[in-house]
Amino acid sequence: MSGIITLLICLSAIFLMIIIHECGHYFAGIIAGIPFRQMKICLWTFPQYVAIKDSNNWISPLDCEKFVAKSKEYIKGKPRAIVFASGGFVLQTVAFITLIPLLKLNNIGGKFLGPATFAIVAQLFVYLLSDLRKPYGDFTGLLKLSRLAFYLIIIPVILIHVVVLVYIIR
Repeated sequence: MSGIITLLICLSAIFLMIIIHECGHYFAGIIAGIPFRQMKICLWTFPQYVAIKDSNNWISPLDCEKFVAKSKEYIKGKPRAIVFASGGFVLQTVAFITLIPLLKLNNIGGKFLGPATFAIVAQLFVYLLSDLRKPYGDFTGLLKLSRLAFYLIIIPVILIHVVVLVYIIR
C-alpha cells in the first residue's frame, strides 16, 4: 500500500510542477506582450502547453510554424520571446527551491518528500531528453532563440534542481 501512496504522491508532485510551469509561460506571455485572453493553459493534453488564439482556433506549440507566426504578432523582439520561452522553467524553479526546502525544514512530507523530489527532477530530465530527440518544446525553442540564453537559463535550472534533490535525500 505504501508503494501505491508513494506513486500517487510522486505523480501529484509532477502534475503540480507542470501546472506551475505552464502558469510561468502564461504570465511570461503577458509580460512578453501577449494579451491574457489570447492564451489558455491546456493541462488535459499531452504534452501540456499554453495555446495562443488565432481567430476562433487555439494553436498549440506542437504546430510550431503557426504558433511561432502568431506569437510574433504580439511578441516584439528576441528578448521578449526568450522571456516567454523560459517563463515555465523560471517559475517552476522558483517554486521548487521555495516549496521543497520549506517542506523539509518543517518536517512535512516525511518519507514521501525524497521520492516526490526525485520524481520532479527526473521529469525535468525526461522532458529535456524527449525534447532534444523530437524538437518541439521549451528546451529546443529556447535553444533556437539564443544559445547563450539557453545555457544561462537551462544550466542553472538543472543545477538548482539537482542541488535541491541532493539536499533532500542526504
